[in-house]
Amino acid sequence: MAKQLGSPFWLLIVWLVMGLMAVAGALCFGGRAARYPEAAGGYVYLREAYGPRVAFLYGWMELLVLDPGVTASLAVGMAAYVASVTHLTPLQQKILAVAAILALAGINIRETRWGAHALQGLTWLKVGALVSLPVWAIALRLGDWSRFSPFIAQHPGSSSLGLTTRS
Repeated sequence: MAKQLGSPFWLLIVWLVMGLMAVAGALCFGGRAARYPEAAGGYVYLREAYGPRVAFLYGWMELLVLDPGVTASLAVGMAAYVASVTHLTPLQQKILAVAAILALAGINIRETRWGAHALQGLTWLKVGALVSLPVWAIALRLGDWSRFSPFIAQHPGSSSLGLTTRS
């Protein structure tokens, strides 16, 4: 996306707009949760808005399509990142993805508290990685400030954003 936008300014604008959209979505769900303080989230909201039939279909769709799809996508993504560092074969990547799913499922089946601790630990790992990236880049003098110049104009070779007028 950064290459397509071709400008740090436009990348920042997209990042800010998407952040505002995420906050708006979180506020909508927070408002619904305050009005209907029950477990099941989207199921409860759909049941109250459209009735039990739509909520029932949503529950089954989430069980059979959404949750397995998201889980598989995240596991494959994790395995691809690990493979970029450790040079795993495609078969080893698939085995790692399946093993990660089975390990987390096993932890959650064993005891919910263990699952909560595992998710909390993984969250802290992600936060630590995000915090360490800029520190690492600055400490090792990776990168170049010239990438921020020009800040608004697009770099050569990037796609047109369709913002130019034709005469």
